[in-house]
Amino acid sequence: MVGRGAGRGLRRTAVAALVGLAWVVLAGPEVAVPAIALLALVHVGGRLREAARGEAVMVHPDLALVIVANAVAVLAVQLLLSIEGAV
Repeated sequence: MVGRGAGRGLRRTAVAALVGLAWVVLAGPEVAVPAIALLALVHVGGRLREAARGEAVMVHPDLALVIVANAVAVLAVQLLLSIEGAV
C-alpha cells in the first residue's frame, strides 16, 4: 500500500540520485560509495521517518537504522577526507 507522501518521497529519492550521479561525474569514481550512501540515507531515512509517524509499516526497522547509521558514517568520513584535502 502506498502512503500519502509517497510521491514526495519518490521525488526526494530521485533528487538524491541525481545529486549523487552529478557528484560522481564531477569528482570522479572515488566518491561513488559516498554517493550511494547519500541515496541510501535519503531513501531509507524517509521510509524510517514515515514508519515512526505510523504512516507506513517497515518489515525490518532495525536494519533500516543500521543502513542510515552506516550512510551517515560514510558521509562523515568523506567530509573529513575532503576537508583534509586527501580526496
